[in-house]
This record gives sequence, C-alpha cells and structure tokens, in this order.
Amino acid sequence: MDGVDVQGWNHMTSAFNGWLAGTNASRRGLRSYHSQDTYSAPQNGLVPPSRVTRLPPVPVRGIYVEEGNSDDGRVTWVHFSNPSLVGDKNAPGHVKTIPEFGSFDAHHMVPAIAFGHAAQFPLR
Repeated sequence: MDGVDVQGWNHMTSAFNGWLAGTNASRRGLRSYHSQDTYSAPQNGLVPPSRVTRLPPVPVRGIYVEEGNSDDGRVTWVHFSNPSLVGDKNAPGHVKTIPEFGSFDAHHMVPAIAFGHAAQFPLR
C-alpha cells in the first residue's frame, strides 16, 4: 500500500508478477493501492492500461482515481491523485469522516481506504 521497492518500481512489479505466477498461482491475488507520492509512471506493470479506468476522465482540480483489474481478476490496481486523498477539512459543507480527510497527507490516507476496498474481494 503506497510503497515502492528500494530498487525501484520495475523491480517491485517484477517481484509481484513472479509471486503471482508461483506455486498455487490460482490462489494468489494482489491488491495494489498508490498515491502520487509513490507512483507516477505511465504504466503500472500489474494491470494492462486498457483495463484501467480513470474517473473523472478529465481531472477536476487535480482530483481523479484510476482503477483496473487483470483479465483473470487476481490483480487490482487503484491509483489516487493526491488531491483526492487530502481533502479540505475547512471547506464549507465538510463532513467529518474517520479517519478525518484533511488531517493526513495523501500517502498516509491510502491505507485508510485500501483496507476496506481490498476486503470486498473474496479470498481464493
């Protein structure tokens, strides 16, 4: 969750893809969640670009989220723009959430969203 291998993005995704292809591959799944703090490449190396959707298609005030799944559904990729994560707790109409949007930086907000999202997927 919002981390990267010390040897770089390509090394990390290569290791992930190797693990996914390993023993009992059909039982292995990967959910990858990132902010702009840890990911900014044009392709994520886990899910084909054709299977990734960005909403809204044209970012509004820098806000967007990308999500995609591998063909077999074993890999999920979610990428948040930093503005979509930090919020503004001083904005008119702000509704308190737990954890409080606007009280964490983007990087530290990712786990608060990712665990709940990943829990929606069945174990294999």
